[in-house]
Amino acid sequence: MAEERTIHLYPYQADMVHRIEKAFESFRSVMVQMPTGTGKTHVIAVIARKFVSEGKTVWMVAHRRELVTQIRNTLALYLSKDEMSLVEVRSVQWLSRHLDESKASPPSLIIIDEAHHALARTYSFLMKAFPDAKKLGVTATPYRLSGEGFTDLFDTLLTSKSIYDFMAEGRLSLYDYRTVKEDAEDLQLIKSIRKHGADGDYDSKELDGKYNQLKTIEHLYVSFKRYASNRKGFVYAMNISHAENIAAYYCSMGIKAVAVSSQTPKLDRQKTIDAFKNGAIQVLVSVDLFSEGFDVPDAEFIQLARPTLSLAKHLQMVGRGLRVAKDKDCCVILDNVGNYWNFGLPSDDRDWQLFFNGYDSKTVRLFTTKINKVPPFVSQRFVETPIINDEPEDGKLDLVADHHEQKDDISILNAYPIVMGENGLKGVADRQGNIILPCEYRNLETSRDGIVTVRGKKTFFLDLYNGKKYQSWPNTFRINGFPVAFYNEKLYFRLRSRFIGEDSSVDIAQVLPFPFYNILRWDKILFFHEEDGWKTYRIIKRSEHGAVICEGECGGLYMQPSPDDKPLPVKDLSEAEKLLEKYESDYRQWTIKARSLFLGYVDADNVEKIFEKCKVKKCGDGIYEVTKINGEKYWFDGSCYAKFSVRPRRARCGVVDLLYVGDVYFITVSNHFYPSPLRLCEIRSNDSGCIVHGLLFTRDNEVGIKKIVKITPDGRSMDVKTSTSIDHYEMYKGRFVIIDA
Repeated sequence: MAEERTIHLYPYQADMVHRIEKAFESFRSVMVQMPTGTGKTHVIAVIARKFVSEGKTVWMVAHRRELVTQIRNTLALYLSKDEMSLVEVRSVQWLSRHLDESKASPPSLIIIDEAHHALARTYSFLMKAFPDAKKLGVTATPYRLSGEGFTDLFDTLLTSKSIYDFMAEGRLSLYDYRTVKEDAEDLQLIKSIRKHGADGDYDSKELDGKYNQLKTIEHLYVSFKRYASNRKGFVYAMNISHAENIAAYYCSMGIKAVAVSSQTPKLDRQKTIDAFKNGAIQVLVSVDLFSEGFDVPDAEFIQLARPTLSLAKHLQMVGRGLRVAKDKDCCVILDNVGNYWNFGLPSDDRDWQLFFNGYDSKTVRLFTTKINKVPPFVSQRFVETPIINDEPEDGKLDLVADHHEQKDDISILNAYPIVMGENGLKGVADRQGNIILPCEYRNLETSRDGIVTVRGKKTFFLDLYNGKKYQSWPNTFRINGFPVAFYNEKLYFRLRSRFIGEDSSVDIAQVLPFPFYNILRWDKILFFHEEDGWKTYRIIKRSEHGAVICEGECGGLYMQPSPDDKPLPVKDLSEAEKLLEKYESDYRQWTIKARSLFLGYVDADNVEKIFEKCKVKKCGDGIYEVTKINGEKYWFDGSCYAKFSVRPRRARCGVVDLLYVGDVYFITVSNHFYPSPLRLCEIRSNDSGCIVHGLLFTRDNEVGIKKIVKITPDGRSMDVKTSTSIDHYEMYKGRFVIIDA
């Protein structure tokens, strides 16, 4: 025989090979589960080589004809010509018709690729025809939509590590996952489909009639443009017609997109794939062609335009984007059809053994990962990005998984591994080997979000992020990416720093409603997210309008102009103070320019005359463009009659409405206008009230602007002057409440 080609295996692949060999000692048929992109072909090649090296024949069975040549060519990369002479690659369809005609030697090993397609009625003839042959089924998803198991074909299941474990080891890509809201119009269209096909999935004809429309394709394009315009990847369509319609629309918008399918001639298909790999084509649109058996590691986005009720189909589609590649930071998954609401995230935990055995498809959840949500009584105290009214909702997708957060969590898990002491008991160490939890426990379990369950005489929970111990499980979540734990009515900062202790927290019952900016500058500490996670700085000096001088965790001075800006290192305090002075000077110039945008008010009583004498154009959102006889233009808001030199846009931030031009914001509330220009970070607002420059804006019985004449240091109590009286406000469950004297 010719010299063997070396097959390099990662430790987890070598382990799987060993487990398969061990299983074959007790079982005749074995199913193996390995996530898409983790190299199951290497494992198959090694197992096949062990048989052919003994002169035994191996049959490789594909569920589609299109995959036969591809599988044969792939195996030829690992096996020599002599070895390949003992390997027969056929589709199950061909074998079902020509089994008696095959001249190949009877197989000693039958390998079934993508074995989740292996139905008993289709594959049982192979099992019966060669009862003495070993059978190896390989799949990423041992799951059937019907709930039936695989025990009729396979004796046992071997599972690999989870997708999340492979992500933590850098074997699979991190990802951002965006999906439609549960009440989105497009998702409601899909949910209205009642008919199902023979495979239990949506009826293709009804699905095509409802979802293969120009409007939904426009939504697909808007989502792509918003979130993945600088990436290349795949769009999964429902059928060939849908794929061609999507590609045609993307091309009409200037995107190099091509639809490919099983009906595309092989030569043309290969040219298209090569052009995609070389960057000449940005988007490939297909149905099933690239969901299985296709390897393009640098696919940077996946867009789901194919609704499905099948977990297997869903994971096969998204899995194509999780392969790692050089310079690939993450895969962006755009779920325009809301598959997330059925299947959770790609890296969620799943009980594959349950699916292998068979399960009740009506009652079993398809993922087991615990979902931590921000409690309403916490979220109402924070304000996120203002809602921009002139930004169309079509194509908007919510971010439900962020690769930055995955990176932070994985970094924490890798930094604090569970270790075994000489006494055989477990503890937790840091990267330097320092023991932070003594090796005194038999049972330690670490959750993905960095909480260690410690079971001993008393059970407690150790937070790896900050070292704090809790007596019961804390609710961990993130506010705009910032990691916190909610426990005993307090928010604990999940960070380790010499500037804050493990007990540093905010009393949620007393805290003033504030935007996220304020938690980033809590007390005398500044938080900022950098490439390797969240960092803390100690604030030394503040300017009047928000810039700060601070000290870094490892020493050194920094200056941060605003909460949006990364702290910049400075040589010494003198340089920092000069930069602070420059910032204040720049802020004064910004204020002068910002004030010039507001021109005063239109006389409400003379609006009709303006419409008669001038050319007036409606701009939407109650904004009017006025062109005077001499050609001069101005814009005014029809609700508060404020006049501007540039057309303002409308937004909403908590209790207040905003009119803004660029980075300049003006507050309006109940048709009252506040003419002082503001930066977004100066607006402290939620749905109860808003505090700006010593003023309080609310929507209570006394509508309008109120002046704060006295406020406690913690912000939970204040005296407010209205046009008729001085009222006393207290914070109650995160809301402003007037307290009777």
